[in-house]
Parts: sequence; C-alpha cells; structure tokens
Amino acid sequence: MNEFLQTLAIATVPSIVTGIISYIAAIRNSKSQIEAIKAQNKADIEKLVEQNRVDIEALKEKHKLDMESKEKEYKHQIEVMKLQNQNELTKEGEMMKNQLAFNLLGGAVSGLFAPESPFSGKINEMLVKGLEDAMNNGNK
Repeated sequence: MNEFLQTLAIATVPSIVTGIISYIAAIRNSKSQIEAIKAQNKADIEKLVEQNRVDIEALKEKHKLDMESKEKEYKHQIEVMKLQNQNELTKEGEMMKNQLAFNLLGGAVSGLFAPESPFSGKINEMLVKGLEDAMNNGNK
C-alpha cells in the first residue's frame, strides 16, 4: 500500500504543482488582459467624450451663426419695410402737393375765365385772335 501511495504521490504532486502554476499564470494573464481592456475602454470613453464636446461646440457655433443670419435677415426686412413706408409717404406727399397745385391752378384759371371776372373778356378776345392768326398762318 505504501508503494501505491508513493506512485499516487508521484503522479499527483507534479499535476498539482502544474495546476497551481497554470492557475497562477492564468490569473496573471487575466489580470493583464482586464487591465488592457480597462485602459482601452477608458481611452474609448475619453475619445467619445472629447468627440461629443467637439460636436457640441460645433452645434453651438452653427446655432450662433444661424441666429446671426436670422438677425441680419430680420434687420434687413425691417429696413426694407421702413424704405417702403418712407417711399409710400413720399409718394402720398407728392400726390397731395400735385392735387393742391392742380386745385389752386384750376381755381385760378377758372376764375380768369369766369363771366364775372374783369379779365375774362380780354382773355377770350386774345385767345380767339391767337387762334385766328394761327389758322391764317397755317393756311398760307
């Protein structure tokens, strides 16, 4: 039985030692792989965070440019509306001036040709004479 135990010890002791060494090597290998994966994940996370930061900054800049563009467009529309209103007011003012001048001139001219006007007879005579002279000169 002693020989059996000796044979058993000779077979099991190297297997146990090999198993322990393999176990220790596997643990070390696993730890180094876990550390490498952790480092890779940390680098990936930092890269993603930085990419997100850059994307957010780009979006902020785009938003700022869009807002500036909209503000310029708004100011331009206000200027166009002001110019249109100013042109409309100028146009209405000119129309009112023309209407006033027409009314004043019309009143003055109609006053000259009115039968109660002291000048109407003389003006009518001068117009008739001028027309007759023009007709006579045209026929010659």
